[in-house]
Amino acid sequence: WPGRPEPAVCRFAGGRFEHVDMGLEPTERLYDMDEGPDGAIWLGTSHGIVRWHGGRLQRWSSEEGLAIPRVFAIAADPEGRVWFGHQSGGAGLGVLHEGRIRYRTMLHGLAHDEVWDLAVGEDGAVWAATSNGLSRLAHDELVSFQAPSGLDHPDIWPVLPDGDSVYVGTKGGGVYVLDLTEAERPAPRVVIDEPLVAEGRAHLSWRARAHNGEIGPDHVQTRFRIDGDPWSAWDTRRKVDLMKTRAGEHTLA
Repeated sequence: WPGRPEPAVCRFAGGRFEHVDMGLEPTERLYDMDEGPDGAIWLGTSHGIVRWHGGRLQRWSSEEGLAIPRVFAIAADPEGRVWFGHQSGGAGLGVLHEGRIRYRTMLHGLAHDEVWDLAVGEDGAVWAATSNGLSRLAHDELVSFQAPSGLDHPDIWPVLPDGDSVYVGTKGGGVYVLDLTEAERPAPRVVIDEPLVAEGRAHLSWRARAHNGEIGPDHVQTRFRIDGDPWSAWDTRRKVDLMKTRAGEHTLA
């Protein structure tokens, strides 16, 4: 279109805004940005991930491993890892580290695979606002907070960690606050029942109770895996039937 403005990044310095030319494409839309520990500026755009540092631009797109070109949320942590989400498409929580892109999804414990916003707390934990709850990634472990944690409106965006509190905006429910001092309570107790095995089939079941009965047993979410298989999604089921199981020892975790 004649006169249509090109995508731009502005910097506020000396009491005024000034344009910074980062070399974005004319059709490129900018959604989110963050600054890395080395001073590099990371952008989430309609064309992928952009790193701008010292006047030099570097890109990551589908060719470098992005599941979806459009990157809606982006956040850099103190270790130099760059976390990102696509908002829609169901790819999950992505991370760019040492040139390699990987994803974590609901199978790893993410609340939902549609990630709308990301933020890194003072302790380095990564917080992800999703279409169905809030997730925290720390020490390579995902923990999610949804309706059983009091988040009655789980469609959230944005997220803001602040000390011992995490603030989230919700769709139709206002602002919710997660008290991290409460969240650090002991994990629920899980008891695995004796398996029932017959003719190559196995019935496995387990029970779960929250610390001090804070929530009912039926609302405690668990996940499982057999041997070294991927983790299941977090849910409230308490049993699984294995068909055509090979003979020998197996591990339920």
